Amino acid sequence: MKLRFLQELNSLYSPTAIDTRGENAWGVAVKFLTLLQEQIPEEAERRKLMNAWMKSVKENDYRKFKRALNRYERVRSL
Repeated sequence: MKLRFLQELNSLYSPTAIDTRGENAWGVAVKFLTLLQEQIPEEAERRKLMNAWMKSVKENDYRKFKRALNRYERVRSL
């Protein structure tokens, strides 16, 4: 019984699984940042949003990015 539990844990958290998940997450992140580059022509504004995105990921708080995006949209609509 113990061995099966350890095997399940190993399969969930094995270095190969983490590498694959990391590669998938990286691919999605690159696509998102490419989208930002395509959609936001102003470099300074794009950098602000990219920084807000990275900070929101690091702090696990999507609202930080959403607030930055809302600020950008308000300034852009003026």
